[in-house]
Amino acid sequence: MEAIIASICVSVAVIFVALRLQNKAPGVELHDEYKEVKKSVIKENKIKNLVLGCMISVILAYIITGSAFFVLLSIPGGLVVAQWLNNRKDNAKRKLLDTQYIQILSSLLTAMQSGSSPYQALEEIATGLPSPSKEIWIEMLTRARTSDDPKNRYENAIRSVAKDTGWKNLYYIEMAYSVYGKVGGNLVDVFQYLLKSAYEAHSDKKYVQAIVSTNKMSALIISCLPFFFMAMSRLVAPEYAAPLFNTTGGKIVVIVVLIMVVIGNKMVEKMLNNVVQNST
Repeated sequence: MEAIIASICVSVAVIFVALRLQNKAPGVELHDEYKEVKKSVIKENKIKNLVLGCMISVILAYIITGSAFFVLLSIPGGLVVAQWLNNRKDNAKRKLLDTQYIQILSSLLTAMQSGSSPYQALEEIATGLPSPSKEIWIEMLTRARTSDDPKNRYENAIRSVAKDTGWKNLYYIEMAYSVYGKVGGNLVDVFQYLLKSAYEAHSDKKYVQAIVSTNKMSALIISCLPFFFMAMSRLVAPEYAAPLFNTTGGKIVVIVVLIMVVIGNKMVEKMLNNVVQNST
């Protein structure tokens, strides 16, 4: 009976993951980047991640314990897995945009050095940008062309898009154009400085991320060890591991271990996040 239930759970999970990958469009669509996105789309993605997270939690709980009690207890763990999936997607977009910010600065600098005006450069580089920065840039140009303030239309458009997308690097470009519009100056020198700073910041981030990733992996391995040994004990010596999952005392021990692992991971995550924030 247990084998049948496990097979059903695994089959459903595989089908769900396959459908999710099949329906995923290539690249990053514009509706994924803006607050104007339909709430139904955001809600649908969160529900999919929640369902997938619950399935993963249930399957892992069954593999480790084989107990219906822990399988039911693991269902709320889907929230944690869903949050991890959402954060992973957001972090991937953020890292991609940070890399493409350097390309934007290089393209603006090249365009202005070729004789284009600062405002013409904004228009000219749009077609050569990769996704998702291309969609963001096109949205910025659209807002600039439909602005009610022709004098500051580009500055306002860049600022509003930066606010809506959370792409903080755009504020540096907005500040450069804002100063240029008010007092003039040589934007080529400004963008050369911004480009140099962007390269240095990107290099520092890569170094910090490498160190943080190593520590996160170490914490993950240590966190998985207790549950790995539980699963191996249940598979290799079921009679020996049975009291751990079928008696009150054993269940309390498993719950205490789980709580301690969660608290430890939260502490490690908080310390690593502080390191990342202090380095940026």
